[in-house]
Amino acid sequence: MTVNNLVSNDEINEAVEYLDFLNSISVDGIIVQDTGILQICQDHQFNQFEIHSSVMMNAHNLEFVKALQKCGVSRVVLPREMDLKTAKLIQNHLDIETEYFIHGDMCTVNGSNCYYSSFIWGNSSNCGRCFKPCRWPYRVKKDGYVYKTEFPLAAKDMYMYEHIPELIDACVTSFKIEGRMRETDFIVDLVNTYGDAIDRYLDNPLAFQRKQGAEELYNNRKRDFTTAYAFSEPGLDFINTRYEGTGKFYSTGKVFSTPTEEPKLTDRTISKMKEEFSSYNIEASSSKKLSVKVNNFEQAKACVELGVERIYLPSEVLLPDTSLTSEQLKQLVIMKKDTELYLDLPQMMDELQFDIIDQYLDKHGIYFDGLLVSNLGAIAKYGTDYKVITDYNINIFNAKAMEFYEKLGASEFTASIEMKSDQLANFISTANMQVELIVHGPLRVMYLNHN
Repeated sequence: MTVNNLVSNDEINEAVEYLDFLNSISVDGIIVQDTGILQICQDHQFNQFEIHSSVMMNAHNLEFVKALQKCGVSRVVLPREMDLKTAKLIQNHLDIETEYFIHGDMCTVNGSNCYYSSFIWGNSSNCGRCFKPCRWPYRVKKDGYVYKTEFPLAAKDMYMYEHIPELIDACVTSFKIEGRMRETDFIVDLVNTYGDAIDRYLDNPLAFQRKQGAEELYNNRKRDFTTAYAFSEPGLDFINTRYEGTGKFYSTGKVFSTPTEEPKLTDRTISKMKEEFSSYNIEASSSKKLSVKVNNFEQAKACVELGVERIYLPSEVLLPDTSLTSEQLKQLVIMKKDTELYLDLPQMMDELQFDIIDQYLDKHGIYFDGLLVSNLGAIAKYGTDYKVITDYNINIFNAKAMEFYEKLGASEFTASIEMKSDQLANFISTANMQVELIVHGPLRVMYLNHN
């Protein structure tokens, strides 16, 4: 059963009731995205079913999967952006089942790291309501030149039919076919074709014909095919043009390209927020602080001079800036007075990035008051040695999720940027830890990892 959505605070009781029902009828397993669901299962000892982590949990590194395993997850649906080499690494290091996407709809953005649909229309991909703006046409201009790429963000469909030997070599437990909103006959033929090929390979791997049956899949394709991230970071051949922008399976076909005025923070908006907060008896805290995320040394220095309580120094720097040098970091430490310095870890962390951060913290960790983290693996790894604050990309939507991360070592939490005002008020009213709220500034609403 899919229990595969972010759950708001006012839905917790209903979620408990539903999970209790599933536990009582002994379903084989559930698939989850929200760590709050994991916490509920632990609290109520719901143990009659397996727990599988969803692709939307974005378990993209070894530490992440290890932490999920300790919390009772028996199978991890690996991110669409994971290569088979990393999938095999995880399988070889941990006794856990893995599931890998082999056919169907691909996102161009790393899973659970796309807020585009949410920001523009208030319909979140993390809550299963994506309007797929990545599949709409855009006009791309640079230096006066208009590129001919009409659909610059529209990914082709995943196609691993001719690479079943490599999937099996990667020790993948389960092959996942994406089939939502497809015709029944189309899915039945697709599953049978892949199933027959797997049986043929297991029966006689030496004589296995990779392309047998491939022509039928190609002729009945919805989009063009790609192996996406399976063997390397995808390039321009990852982008689809065939039938994009037409038909119910591809997008709405509408074009929304006219710039619109940014919504204003009006008195009416502020009054509505006050009403929501007062209904939960939330009083303004006297201990509120100002945190600023910077991108270079000059910004950090200015914040110190202005007496900002906390600065987040980036480990991922947006061009044209470059990372702070050791000398600049030491200079900030000397002049910072009461300002706290936190290292903002990479939003997505593979094994190489963990090695880089480990080496950096070995030399420079003493200069930081804590870490700002964006994935479960980093919390599990660094939560015992550093004060850890979760960033908005963790997508914390309820108090149970906050409790889950607290047990792993997190001490402060950034509320999800996708919460509505009533959900936010409810969330803060039940929080027993400090909550940080992003109130201003540019955010990365799409995190991509392309060549």
